[in-house]
Amino acid sequence: MCELEECWQYQLLVRRSRLVFSECHHIRSLEYCTEVAEEEILHARVLDEMVACKFFAAAKKAVCLKRQRLALKAGAPFSVLVDLGGSKSYICLSIHDSTTYFSRLGRMMVTFSMKNNTWHCPCAKPHMSCPHKNIAKWHIFQINRNLFRTQLDSKPDTASQSKQEQATEDLKRAVKYIYERKKIPASLPEDTTAKPPSDYPSDLIPAETSCVLCSSSPKFDMPVNITNMAKIVTTLGIAENISTYFKRCPECQMTYRYQEWQDGLHNFDDHLVLSLELCLYLRHSLQNHISVSRAIDTLQNLRKKQFPPTDRILHAYCHFEALTSTDCTYACVLCSYWPSVVVMDLHKKAVFNLAVSDLKDPPVSYTGEQSIVDFWDAINLEMISSGFVPSQAQNPCAVKPNYEFWAPWIGPMTRKSDKVLNTEHEKMSGVKSSTEVALTLVSEDRLVDELMKQKVSTVRKLCKACNVCFKGSHTDLVIRLREEMKTRQTYDKVFQKIWGASGGWSVIVCPHGIVYSLKFNLRAESPRDFADLLLSWKHFPNVCVYDFARGLATHTNLRLPAILPFHPFEGRVAQPTVENIQSAEMKKLQACLYIAVDAPFDYTVSEEESMTTQEETLSLPHSEEPKVMTDLKTARKWYQDHHELFESPVVLPRILRMEDGDVIRSLEKLKNTEYYTEEERDTIVYPFLFQFSNVQDMHLFLENTADKGLIVFCCLV
Repeated sequence: MCELEECWQYQLLVRRSRLVFSECHHIRSLEYCTEVAEEEILHARVLDEMVACKFFAAAKKAVCLKRQRLALKAGAPFSVLVDLGGSKSYICLSIHDSTTYFSRLGRMMVTFSMKNNTWHCPCAKPHMSCPHKNIAKWHIFQINRNLFRTQLDSKPDTASQSKQEQATEDLKRAVKYIYERKKIPASLPEDTTAKPPSDYPSDLIPAETSCVLCSSSPKFDMPVNITNMAKIVTTLGIAENISTYFKRCPECQMTYRYQEWQDGLHNFDDHLVLSLELCLYLRHSLQNHISVSRAIDTLQNLRKKQFPPTDRILHAYCHFEALTSTDCTYACVLCSYWPSVVVMDLHKKAVFNLAVSDLKDPPVSYTGEQSIVDFWDAINLEMISSGFVPSQAQNPCAVKPNYEFWAPWIGPMTRKSDKVLNTEHEKMSGVKSSTEVALTLVSEDRLVDELMKQKVSTVRKLCKACNVCFKGSHTDLVIRLREEMKTRQTYDKVFQKIWGASGGWSVIVCPHGIVYSLKFNLRAESPRDFADLLLSWKHFPNVCVYDFARGLATHTNLRLPAILPFHPFEGRVAQPTVENIQSAEMKKLQACLYIAVDAPFDYTVSEEESMTTQEETLSLPHSEEPKVMTDLKTARKWYQDHHELFESPVVLPRILRMEDGDVIRSLEKLKNTEYYTEEERDTIVYPFLFQFSNVQDMHLFLENTADKGLIVFCCLV
């Protein structure tokens, strides 16, 4: 009988249908076999030698000997070397095993790749061990143990190594030259993006005529042809049989390739060239939530032409974006560069294949500060160099994940400086306060909440792993897991699957969905990730919406005990008294949140300012009268001294023009806003507002007044 699934099902169908029995072509081909494989008797002393050499432990040795006895008892060959056509790259062995699901005929085929030094068995993953692989290693070690030796060359080829290092340096120099000298402007001229395909040159030759790096500026020789089969991909179709060239400096051997955006083209790898119009089309498609593959499929169906693979076009587009000069000064039109209310969460679909054990611990002197400019410049260089190498494994500019050089993304106007925080290495530290340890413990209820967010297929797989019935609806599966999580073993499995998984993006957005910060996590998410982002901001938000808000507030305040970014009440809206908790449960709790609609609170204060009371430096509604009027008058004076910097006039707070009696009454109402309705509160705060006609003027005003430690109210009219 044949072991293949399709032949197995065919034979079962024949039996059930009582049809005429027939053999498959695999069995019929055995009639033409002229050789018979011979069994190799494996000796136990060889296995002892392998244990001594630490190929595997004594427990695996016992399993191998037990299986050898079972094969002897069954009268079947234990291990047989199978010669499949005399292959020089693979060694195949047939191992006796009548106990596994995969061995229908009582034998397993184990394959060893001499080229990649890998083992393959149907019952295990490539990098996992199994009894069949161990038996195969026993067999090969007995007949040809030289395959297990790793002999180093005692005389390395120094000339070849030096030549390779020089080629790598030349490649880095060419990539850096393109990144610094061939930048694509953010706003492209219309004549470069609206060219018809007939205007594109058929010979793509670099524009340089002499070396710009050498002091003598030597002239180039004739350009060297790279290929005559390059393609130009446009929105109208494909231009084929394009010739690309490069030039080389005779003195420094610097290589110059074609990268002239003025022609309306973007060269990716000298074989694939995109039109700038297509690059802009892909950019607008992504901005409208259309993937690159779908955009290319649309053009392909429209033009009735076969485009290059979408993966190559995607890499070429990323190459274009890496070379484009972008200011990245976008922001929400309602929240400006420093939103007072932010929403934070983890995007779990963004992961990458990385073993945590590959991450090396940073040096003791490492403080967690990262240069955001240097890091993202390195990312751009990696994208650009991908057009020079055939694969990412050969990319000399590749940025590998590590604790010391792994910065988040925060806009230049939002971040405090070019030095941002990434303290993920501290997640491995065992030094934590008792308060933080208590908060970081994940309860069963919190795990159940995370389970409810998972897909049915994910929960079903988790039920199978925990030996729980996996039939029923999503809610039924979660209820069963919750009952099973009372045991520590099941709890650990669920925690590792749902909460302990590494990777993901830590994202901070404003209430209108505009992303302000993005961090690529190397380890499992924790409040530390969002604390790093918030503490790197120029102005700390007033309200943070997070699913583990208590842990975030506690962790951040422990890191800055002298300032306490989350205050008062440790980030709560009111004191956690029994009365307030009962009022909140009855939905009758009233709290003043006017600071949520104004300029973000700047937690960075000087030593003199830190001596003031907590109420003075927090927000306007809880300040004393002199502080309120002093801040407003100081801000007004600054505006009057710099009014020529503003595009439009600013309407000053009306309270500065009131009589003394009206001022006292307005301040008294402001201190007791919790006793008024929402409409009445708007009327109370209105006299304290600085009113602006455009966002730019408000940004300028807030940036200068917040740096002076002033707390002001602003709005757009």
